[in-house]
Amino acid sequence: MKTQIEALEKKLKEWDEEKRMKLNRINCDNIWNFNEIYEKCLEKIKLKNQVNESILNYTKNVLNNNQIQDFNNKVLKGFNKLQKLMKKE
Repeated sequence: MKTQIEALEKKLKEWDEEKRMKLNRINCDNIWNFNEIYEKCLEKIKLKNQVNESILNYTKNVLNNNQIQDFNNKVLKGFNKLQKLMKKE
């Protein structure tokens, strides 16, 4: 009877160890999985920030270009008026 109890206790310990090992493996797998998900999300956020920065830079350049075009148009109009005045004289 004592040997049967010891055998059952030994088997119970083995099962307990197996469960712990499986749980440890599952936990490690989950950690790696969450780490991969985190890395992917972080990469998406970085890319989105780069895109937003690029859009802002493009918008600034377009605005600057429009301001330069407006200034050029004003100078050209002034030059045309000056030419007309000089022809009249």
